[in-house]
Amino acid sequence: MRRLLIVCNDSWFFASHRLPIAKRAIRDGYEVHVAARNDHTSELLTQAGCIHHTWNLEPRGKNPVTELRSVFSLYTIARAVKPDLMHLVTIKPVIYGGIVARLARIPAVVYAISGIGSVYVSTGTKAALIRKFVKKFHRFALGHKNSIVIFQNKDDRATLENNLNLRDKKSLIIDGSGVDLNEFAYSDPPSAPPVVLLLAARLLRDKGIGEFALACQKLLAKGYNIEPRVAGGHLADGNPAAYSKREVAQLASETGVNFLSHQDNVVALMRDAHIIVLPSYREGFPKVLIEAAAVGRAVITTDVPGCRDAIENNRTGLLVPAKDVDSLAQAMETLVEDEQRRVEMGIAGREMAEARFSIDVVVDAHIAAYNSLMKDTRFSES
Repeated sequence: MRRLLIVCNDSWFFASHRLPIAKRAIRDGYEVHVAARNDHTSELLTQAGCIHHTWNLEPRGKNPVTELRSVFSLYTIARAVKPDLMHLVTIKPVIYGGIVARLARIPAVVYAISGIGSVYVSTGTKAALIRKFVKKFHRFALGHKNSIVIFQNKDDRATLENNLNLRDKKSLIIDGSGVDLNEFAYSDPPSAPPVVLLLAARLLRDKGIGEFALACQKLLAKGYNIEPRVAGGHLADGNPAAYSKREVAQLASETGVNFLSHQDNVVALMRDAHIIVLPSYREGFPKVLIEAAAVGRAVITTDVPGCRDAIENNRTGLLVPAKDVDSLAQAMETLVEDEQRRVEMGIAGREMAEARFSIDVVVDAHIAAYNSLMKDTRFSES
């Protein structure tokens, strides 16, 4: 039996973004192992038939000793599992897992680039020094001869190709992690007013939550009958971009935005909304936008990598510049005033989801990548 080891930061991310791929791989005869941190979703992995290995990674850790322990821990897991194929998801697992795959002589590797982080886009002397250091490890990690790099948008592919000389590397673009079109079925928007504007994202500054709140404040000040909502949980991993509870309470008090507690039923949240807003600064390929398209909701998002790839401007939603409160408020005002346009955009979004974002399409593409690598496992790494 072929063995697959999928490596992620967290079990919850795997359950949310990669579990359908694992289930399909199991049906196709793979023995699927998952290395990720334990959390409240870990049991879902074993229920699905995966073999879970606890990997205590600190996603934003910077202590060299701790990071070396993470690499060694993953190396120990890989040596025990002896996978035929490793699938590495998100930034640190790609780098650490790529190093491990070469040292442990794993026959084949899939690198999933779900976002390149700030290291390749930040400016300044400090950022340049960090980038120079990271690039050495990144090049080695991505140097496996029998491998495929999966990108979620063309901008990330171009950035890494230019920085890491990957132009000769086998790669492909897959539109995000897909959406279950039955679970996220089309539904007519609720009656209005009020017009509900929903931002569903982690409570991070770079998701554009501050800009959203200020833009909503402008519309409320003009007398528009809207109900702005933010759905997201507080982070516990020390992310420097995370809002504190005090900051959230202050933002809610000053702008009139309703900050909901963590919500598990994303489908219900979207069905209760009229417009989905994501003013993010940069994304890999945001799941919330393809879910919004599937449910049939108009979208407002930013003209940045990832976000602009998930909509068709002026057909399924509107694009605005990042960090631009006035442009965001104007786009909101446009759709708040025009119910027919919102509905038409929602219908077009559903059509786009059916054509591009079905979970079946995404799973098929991943399994095809696995199988293509399994045809050639002659290479050994040194």
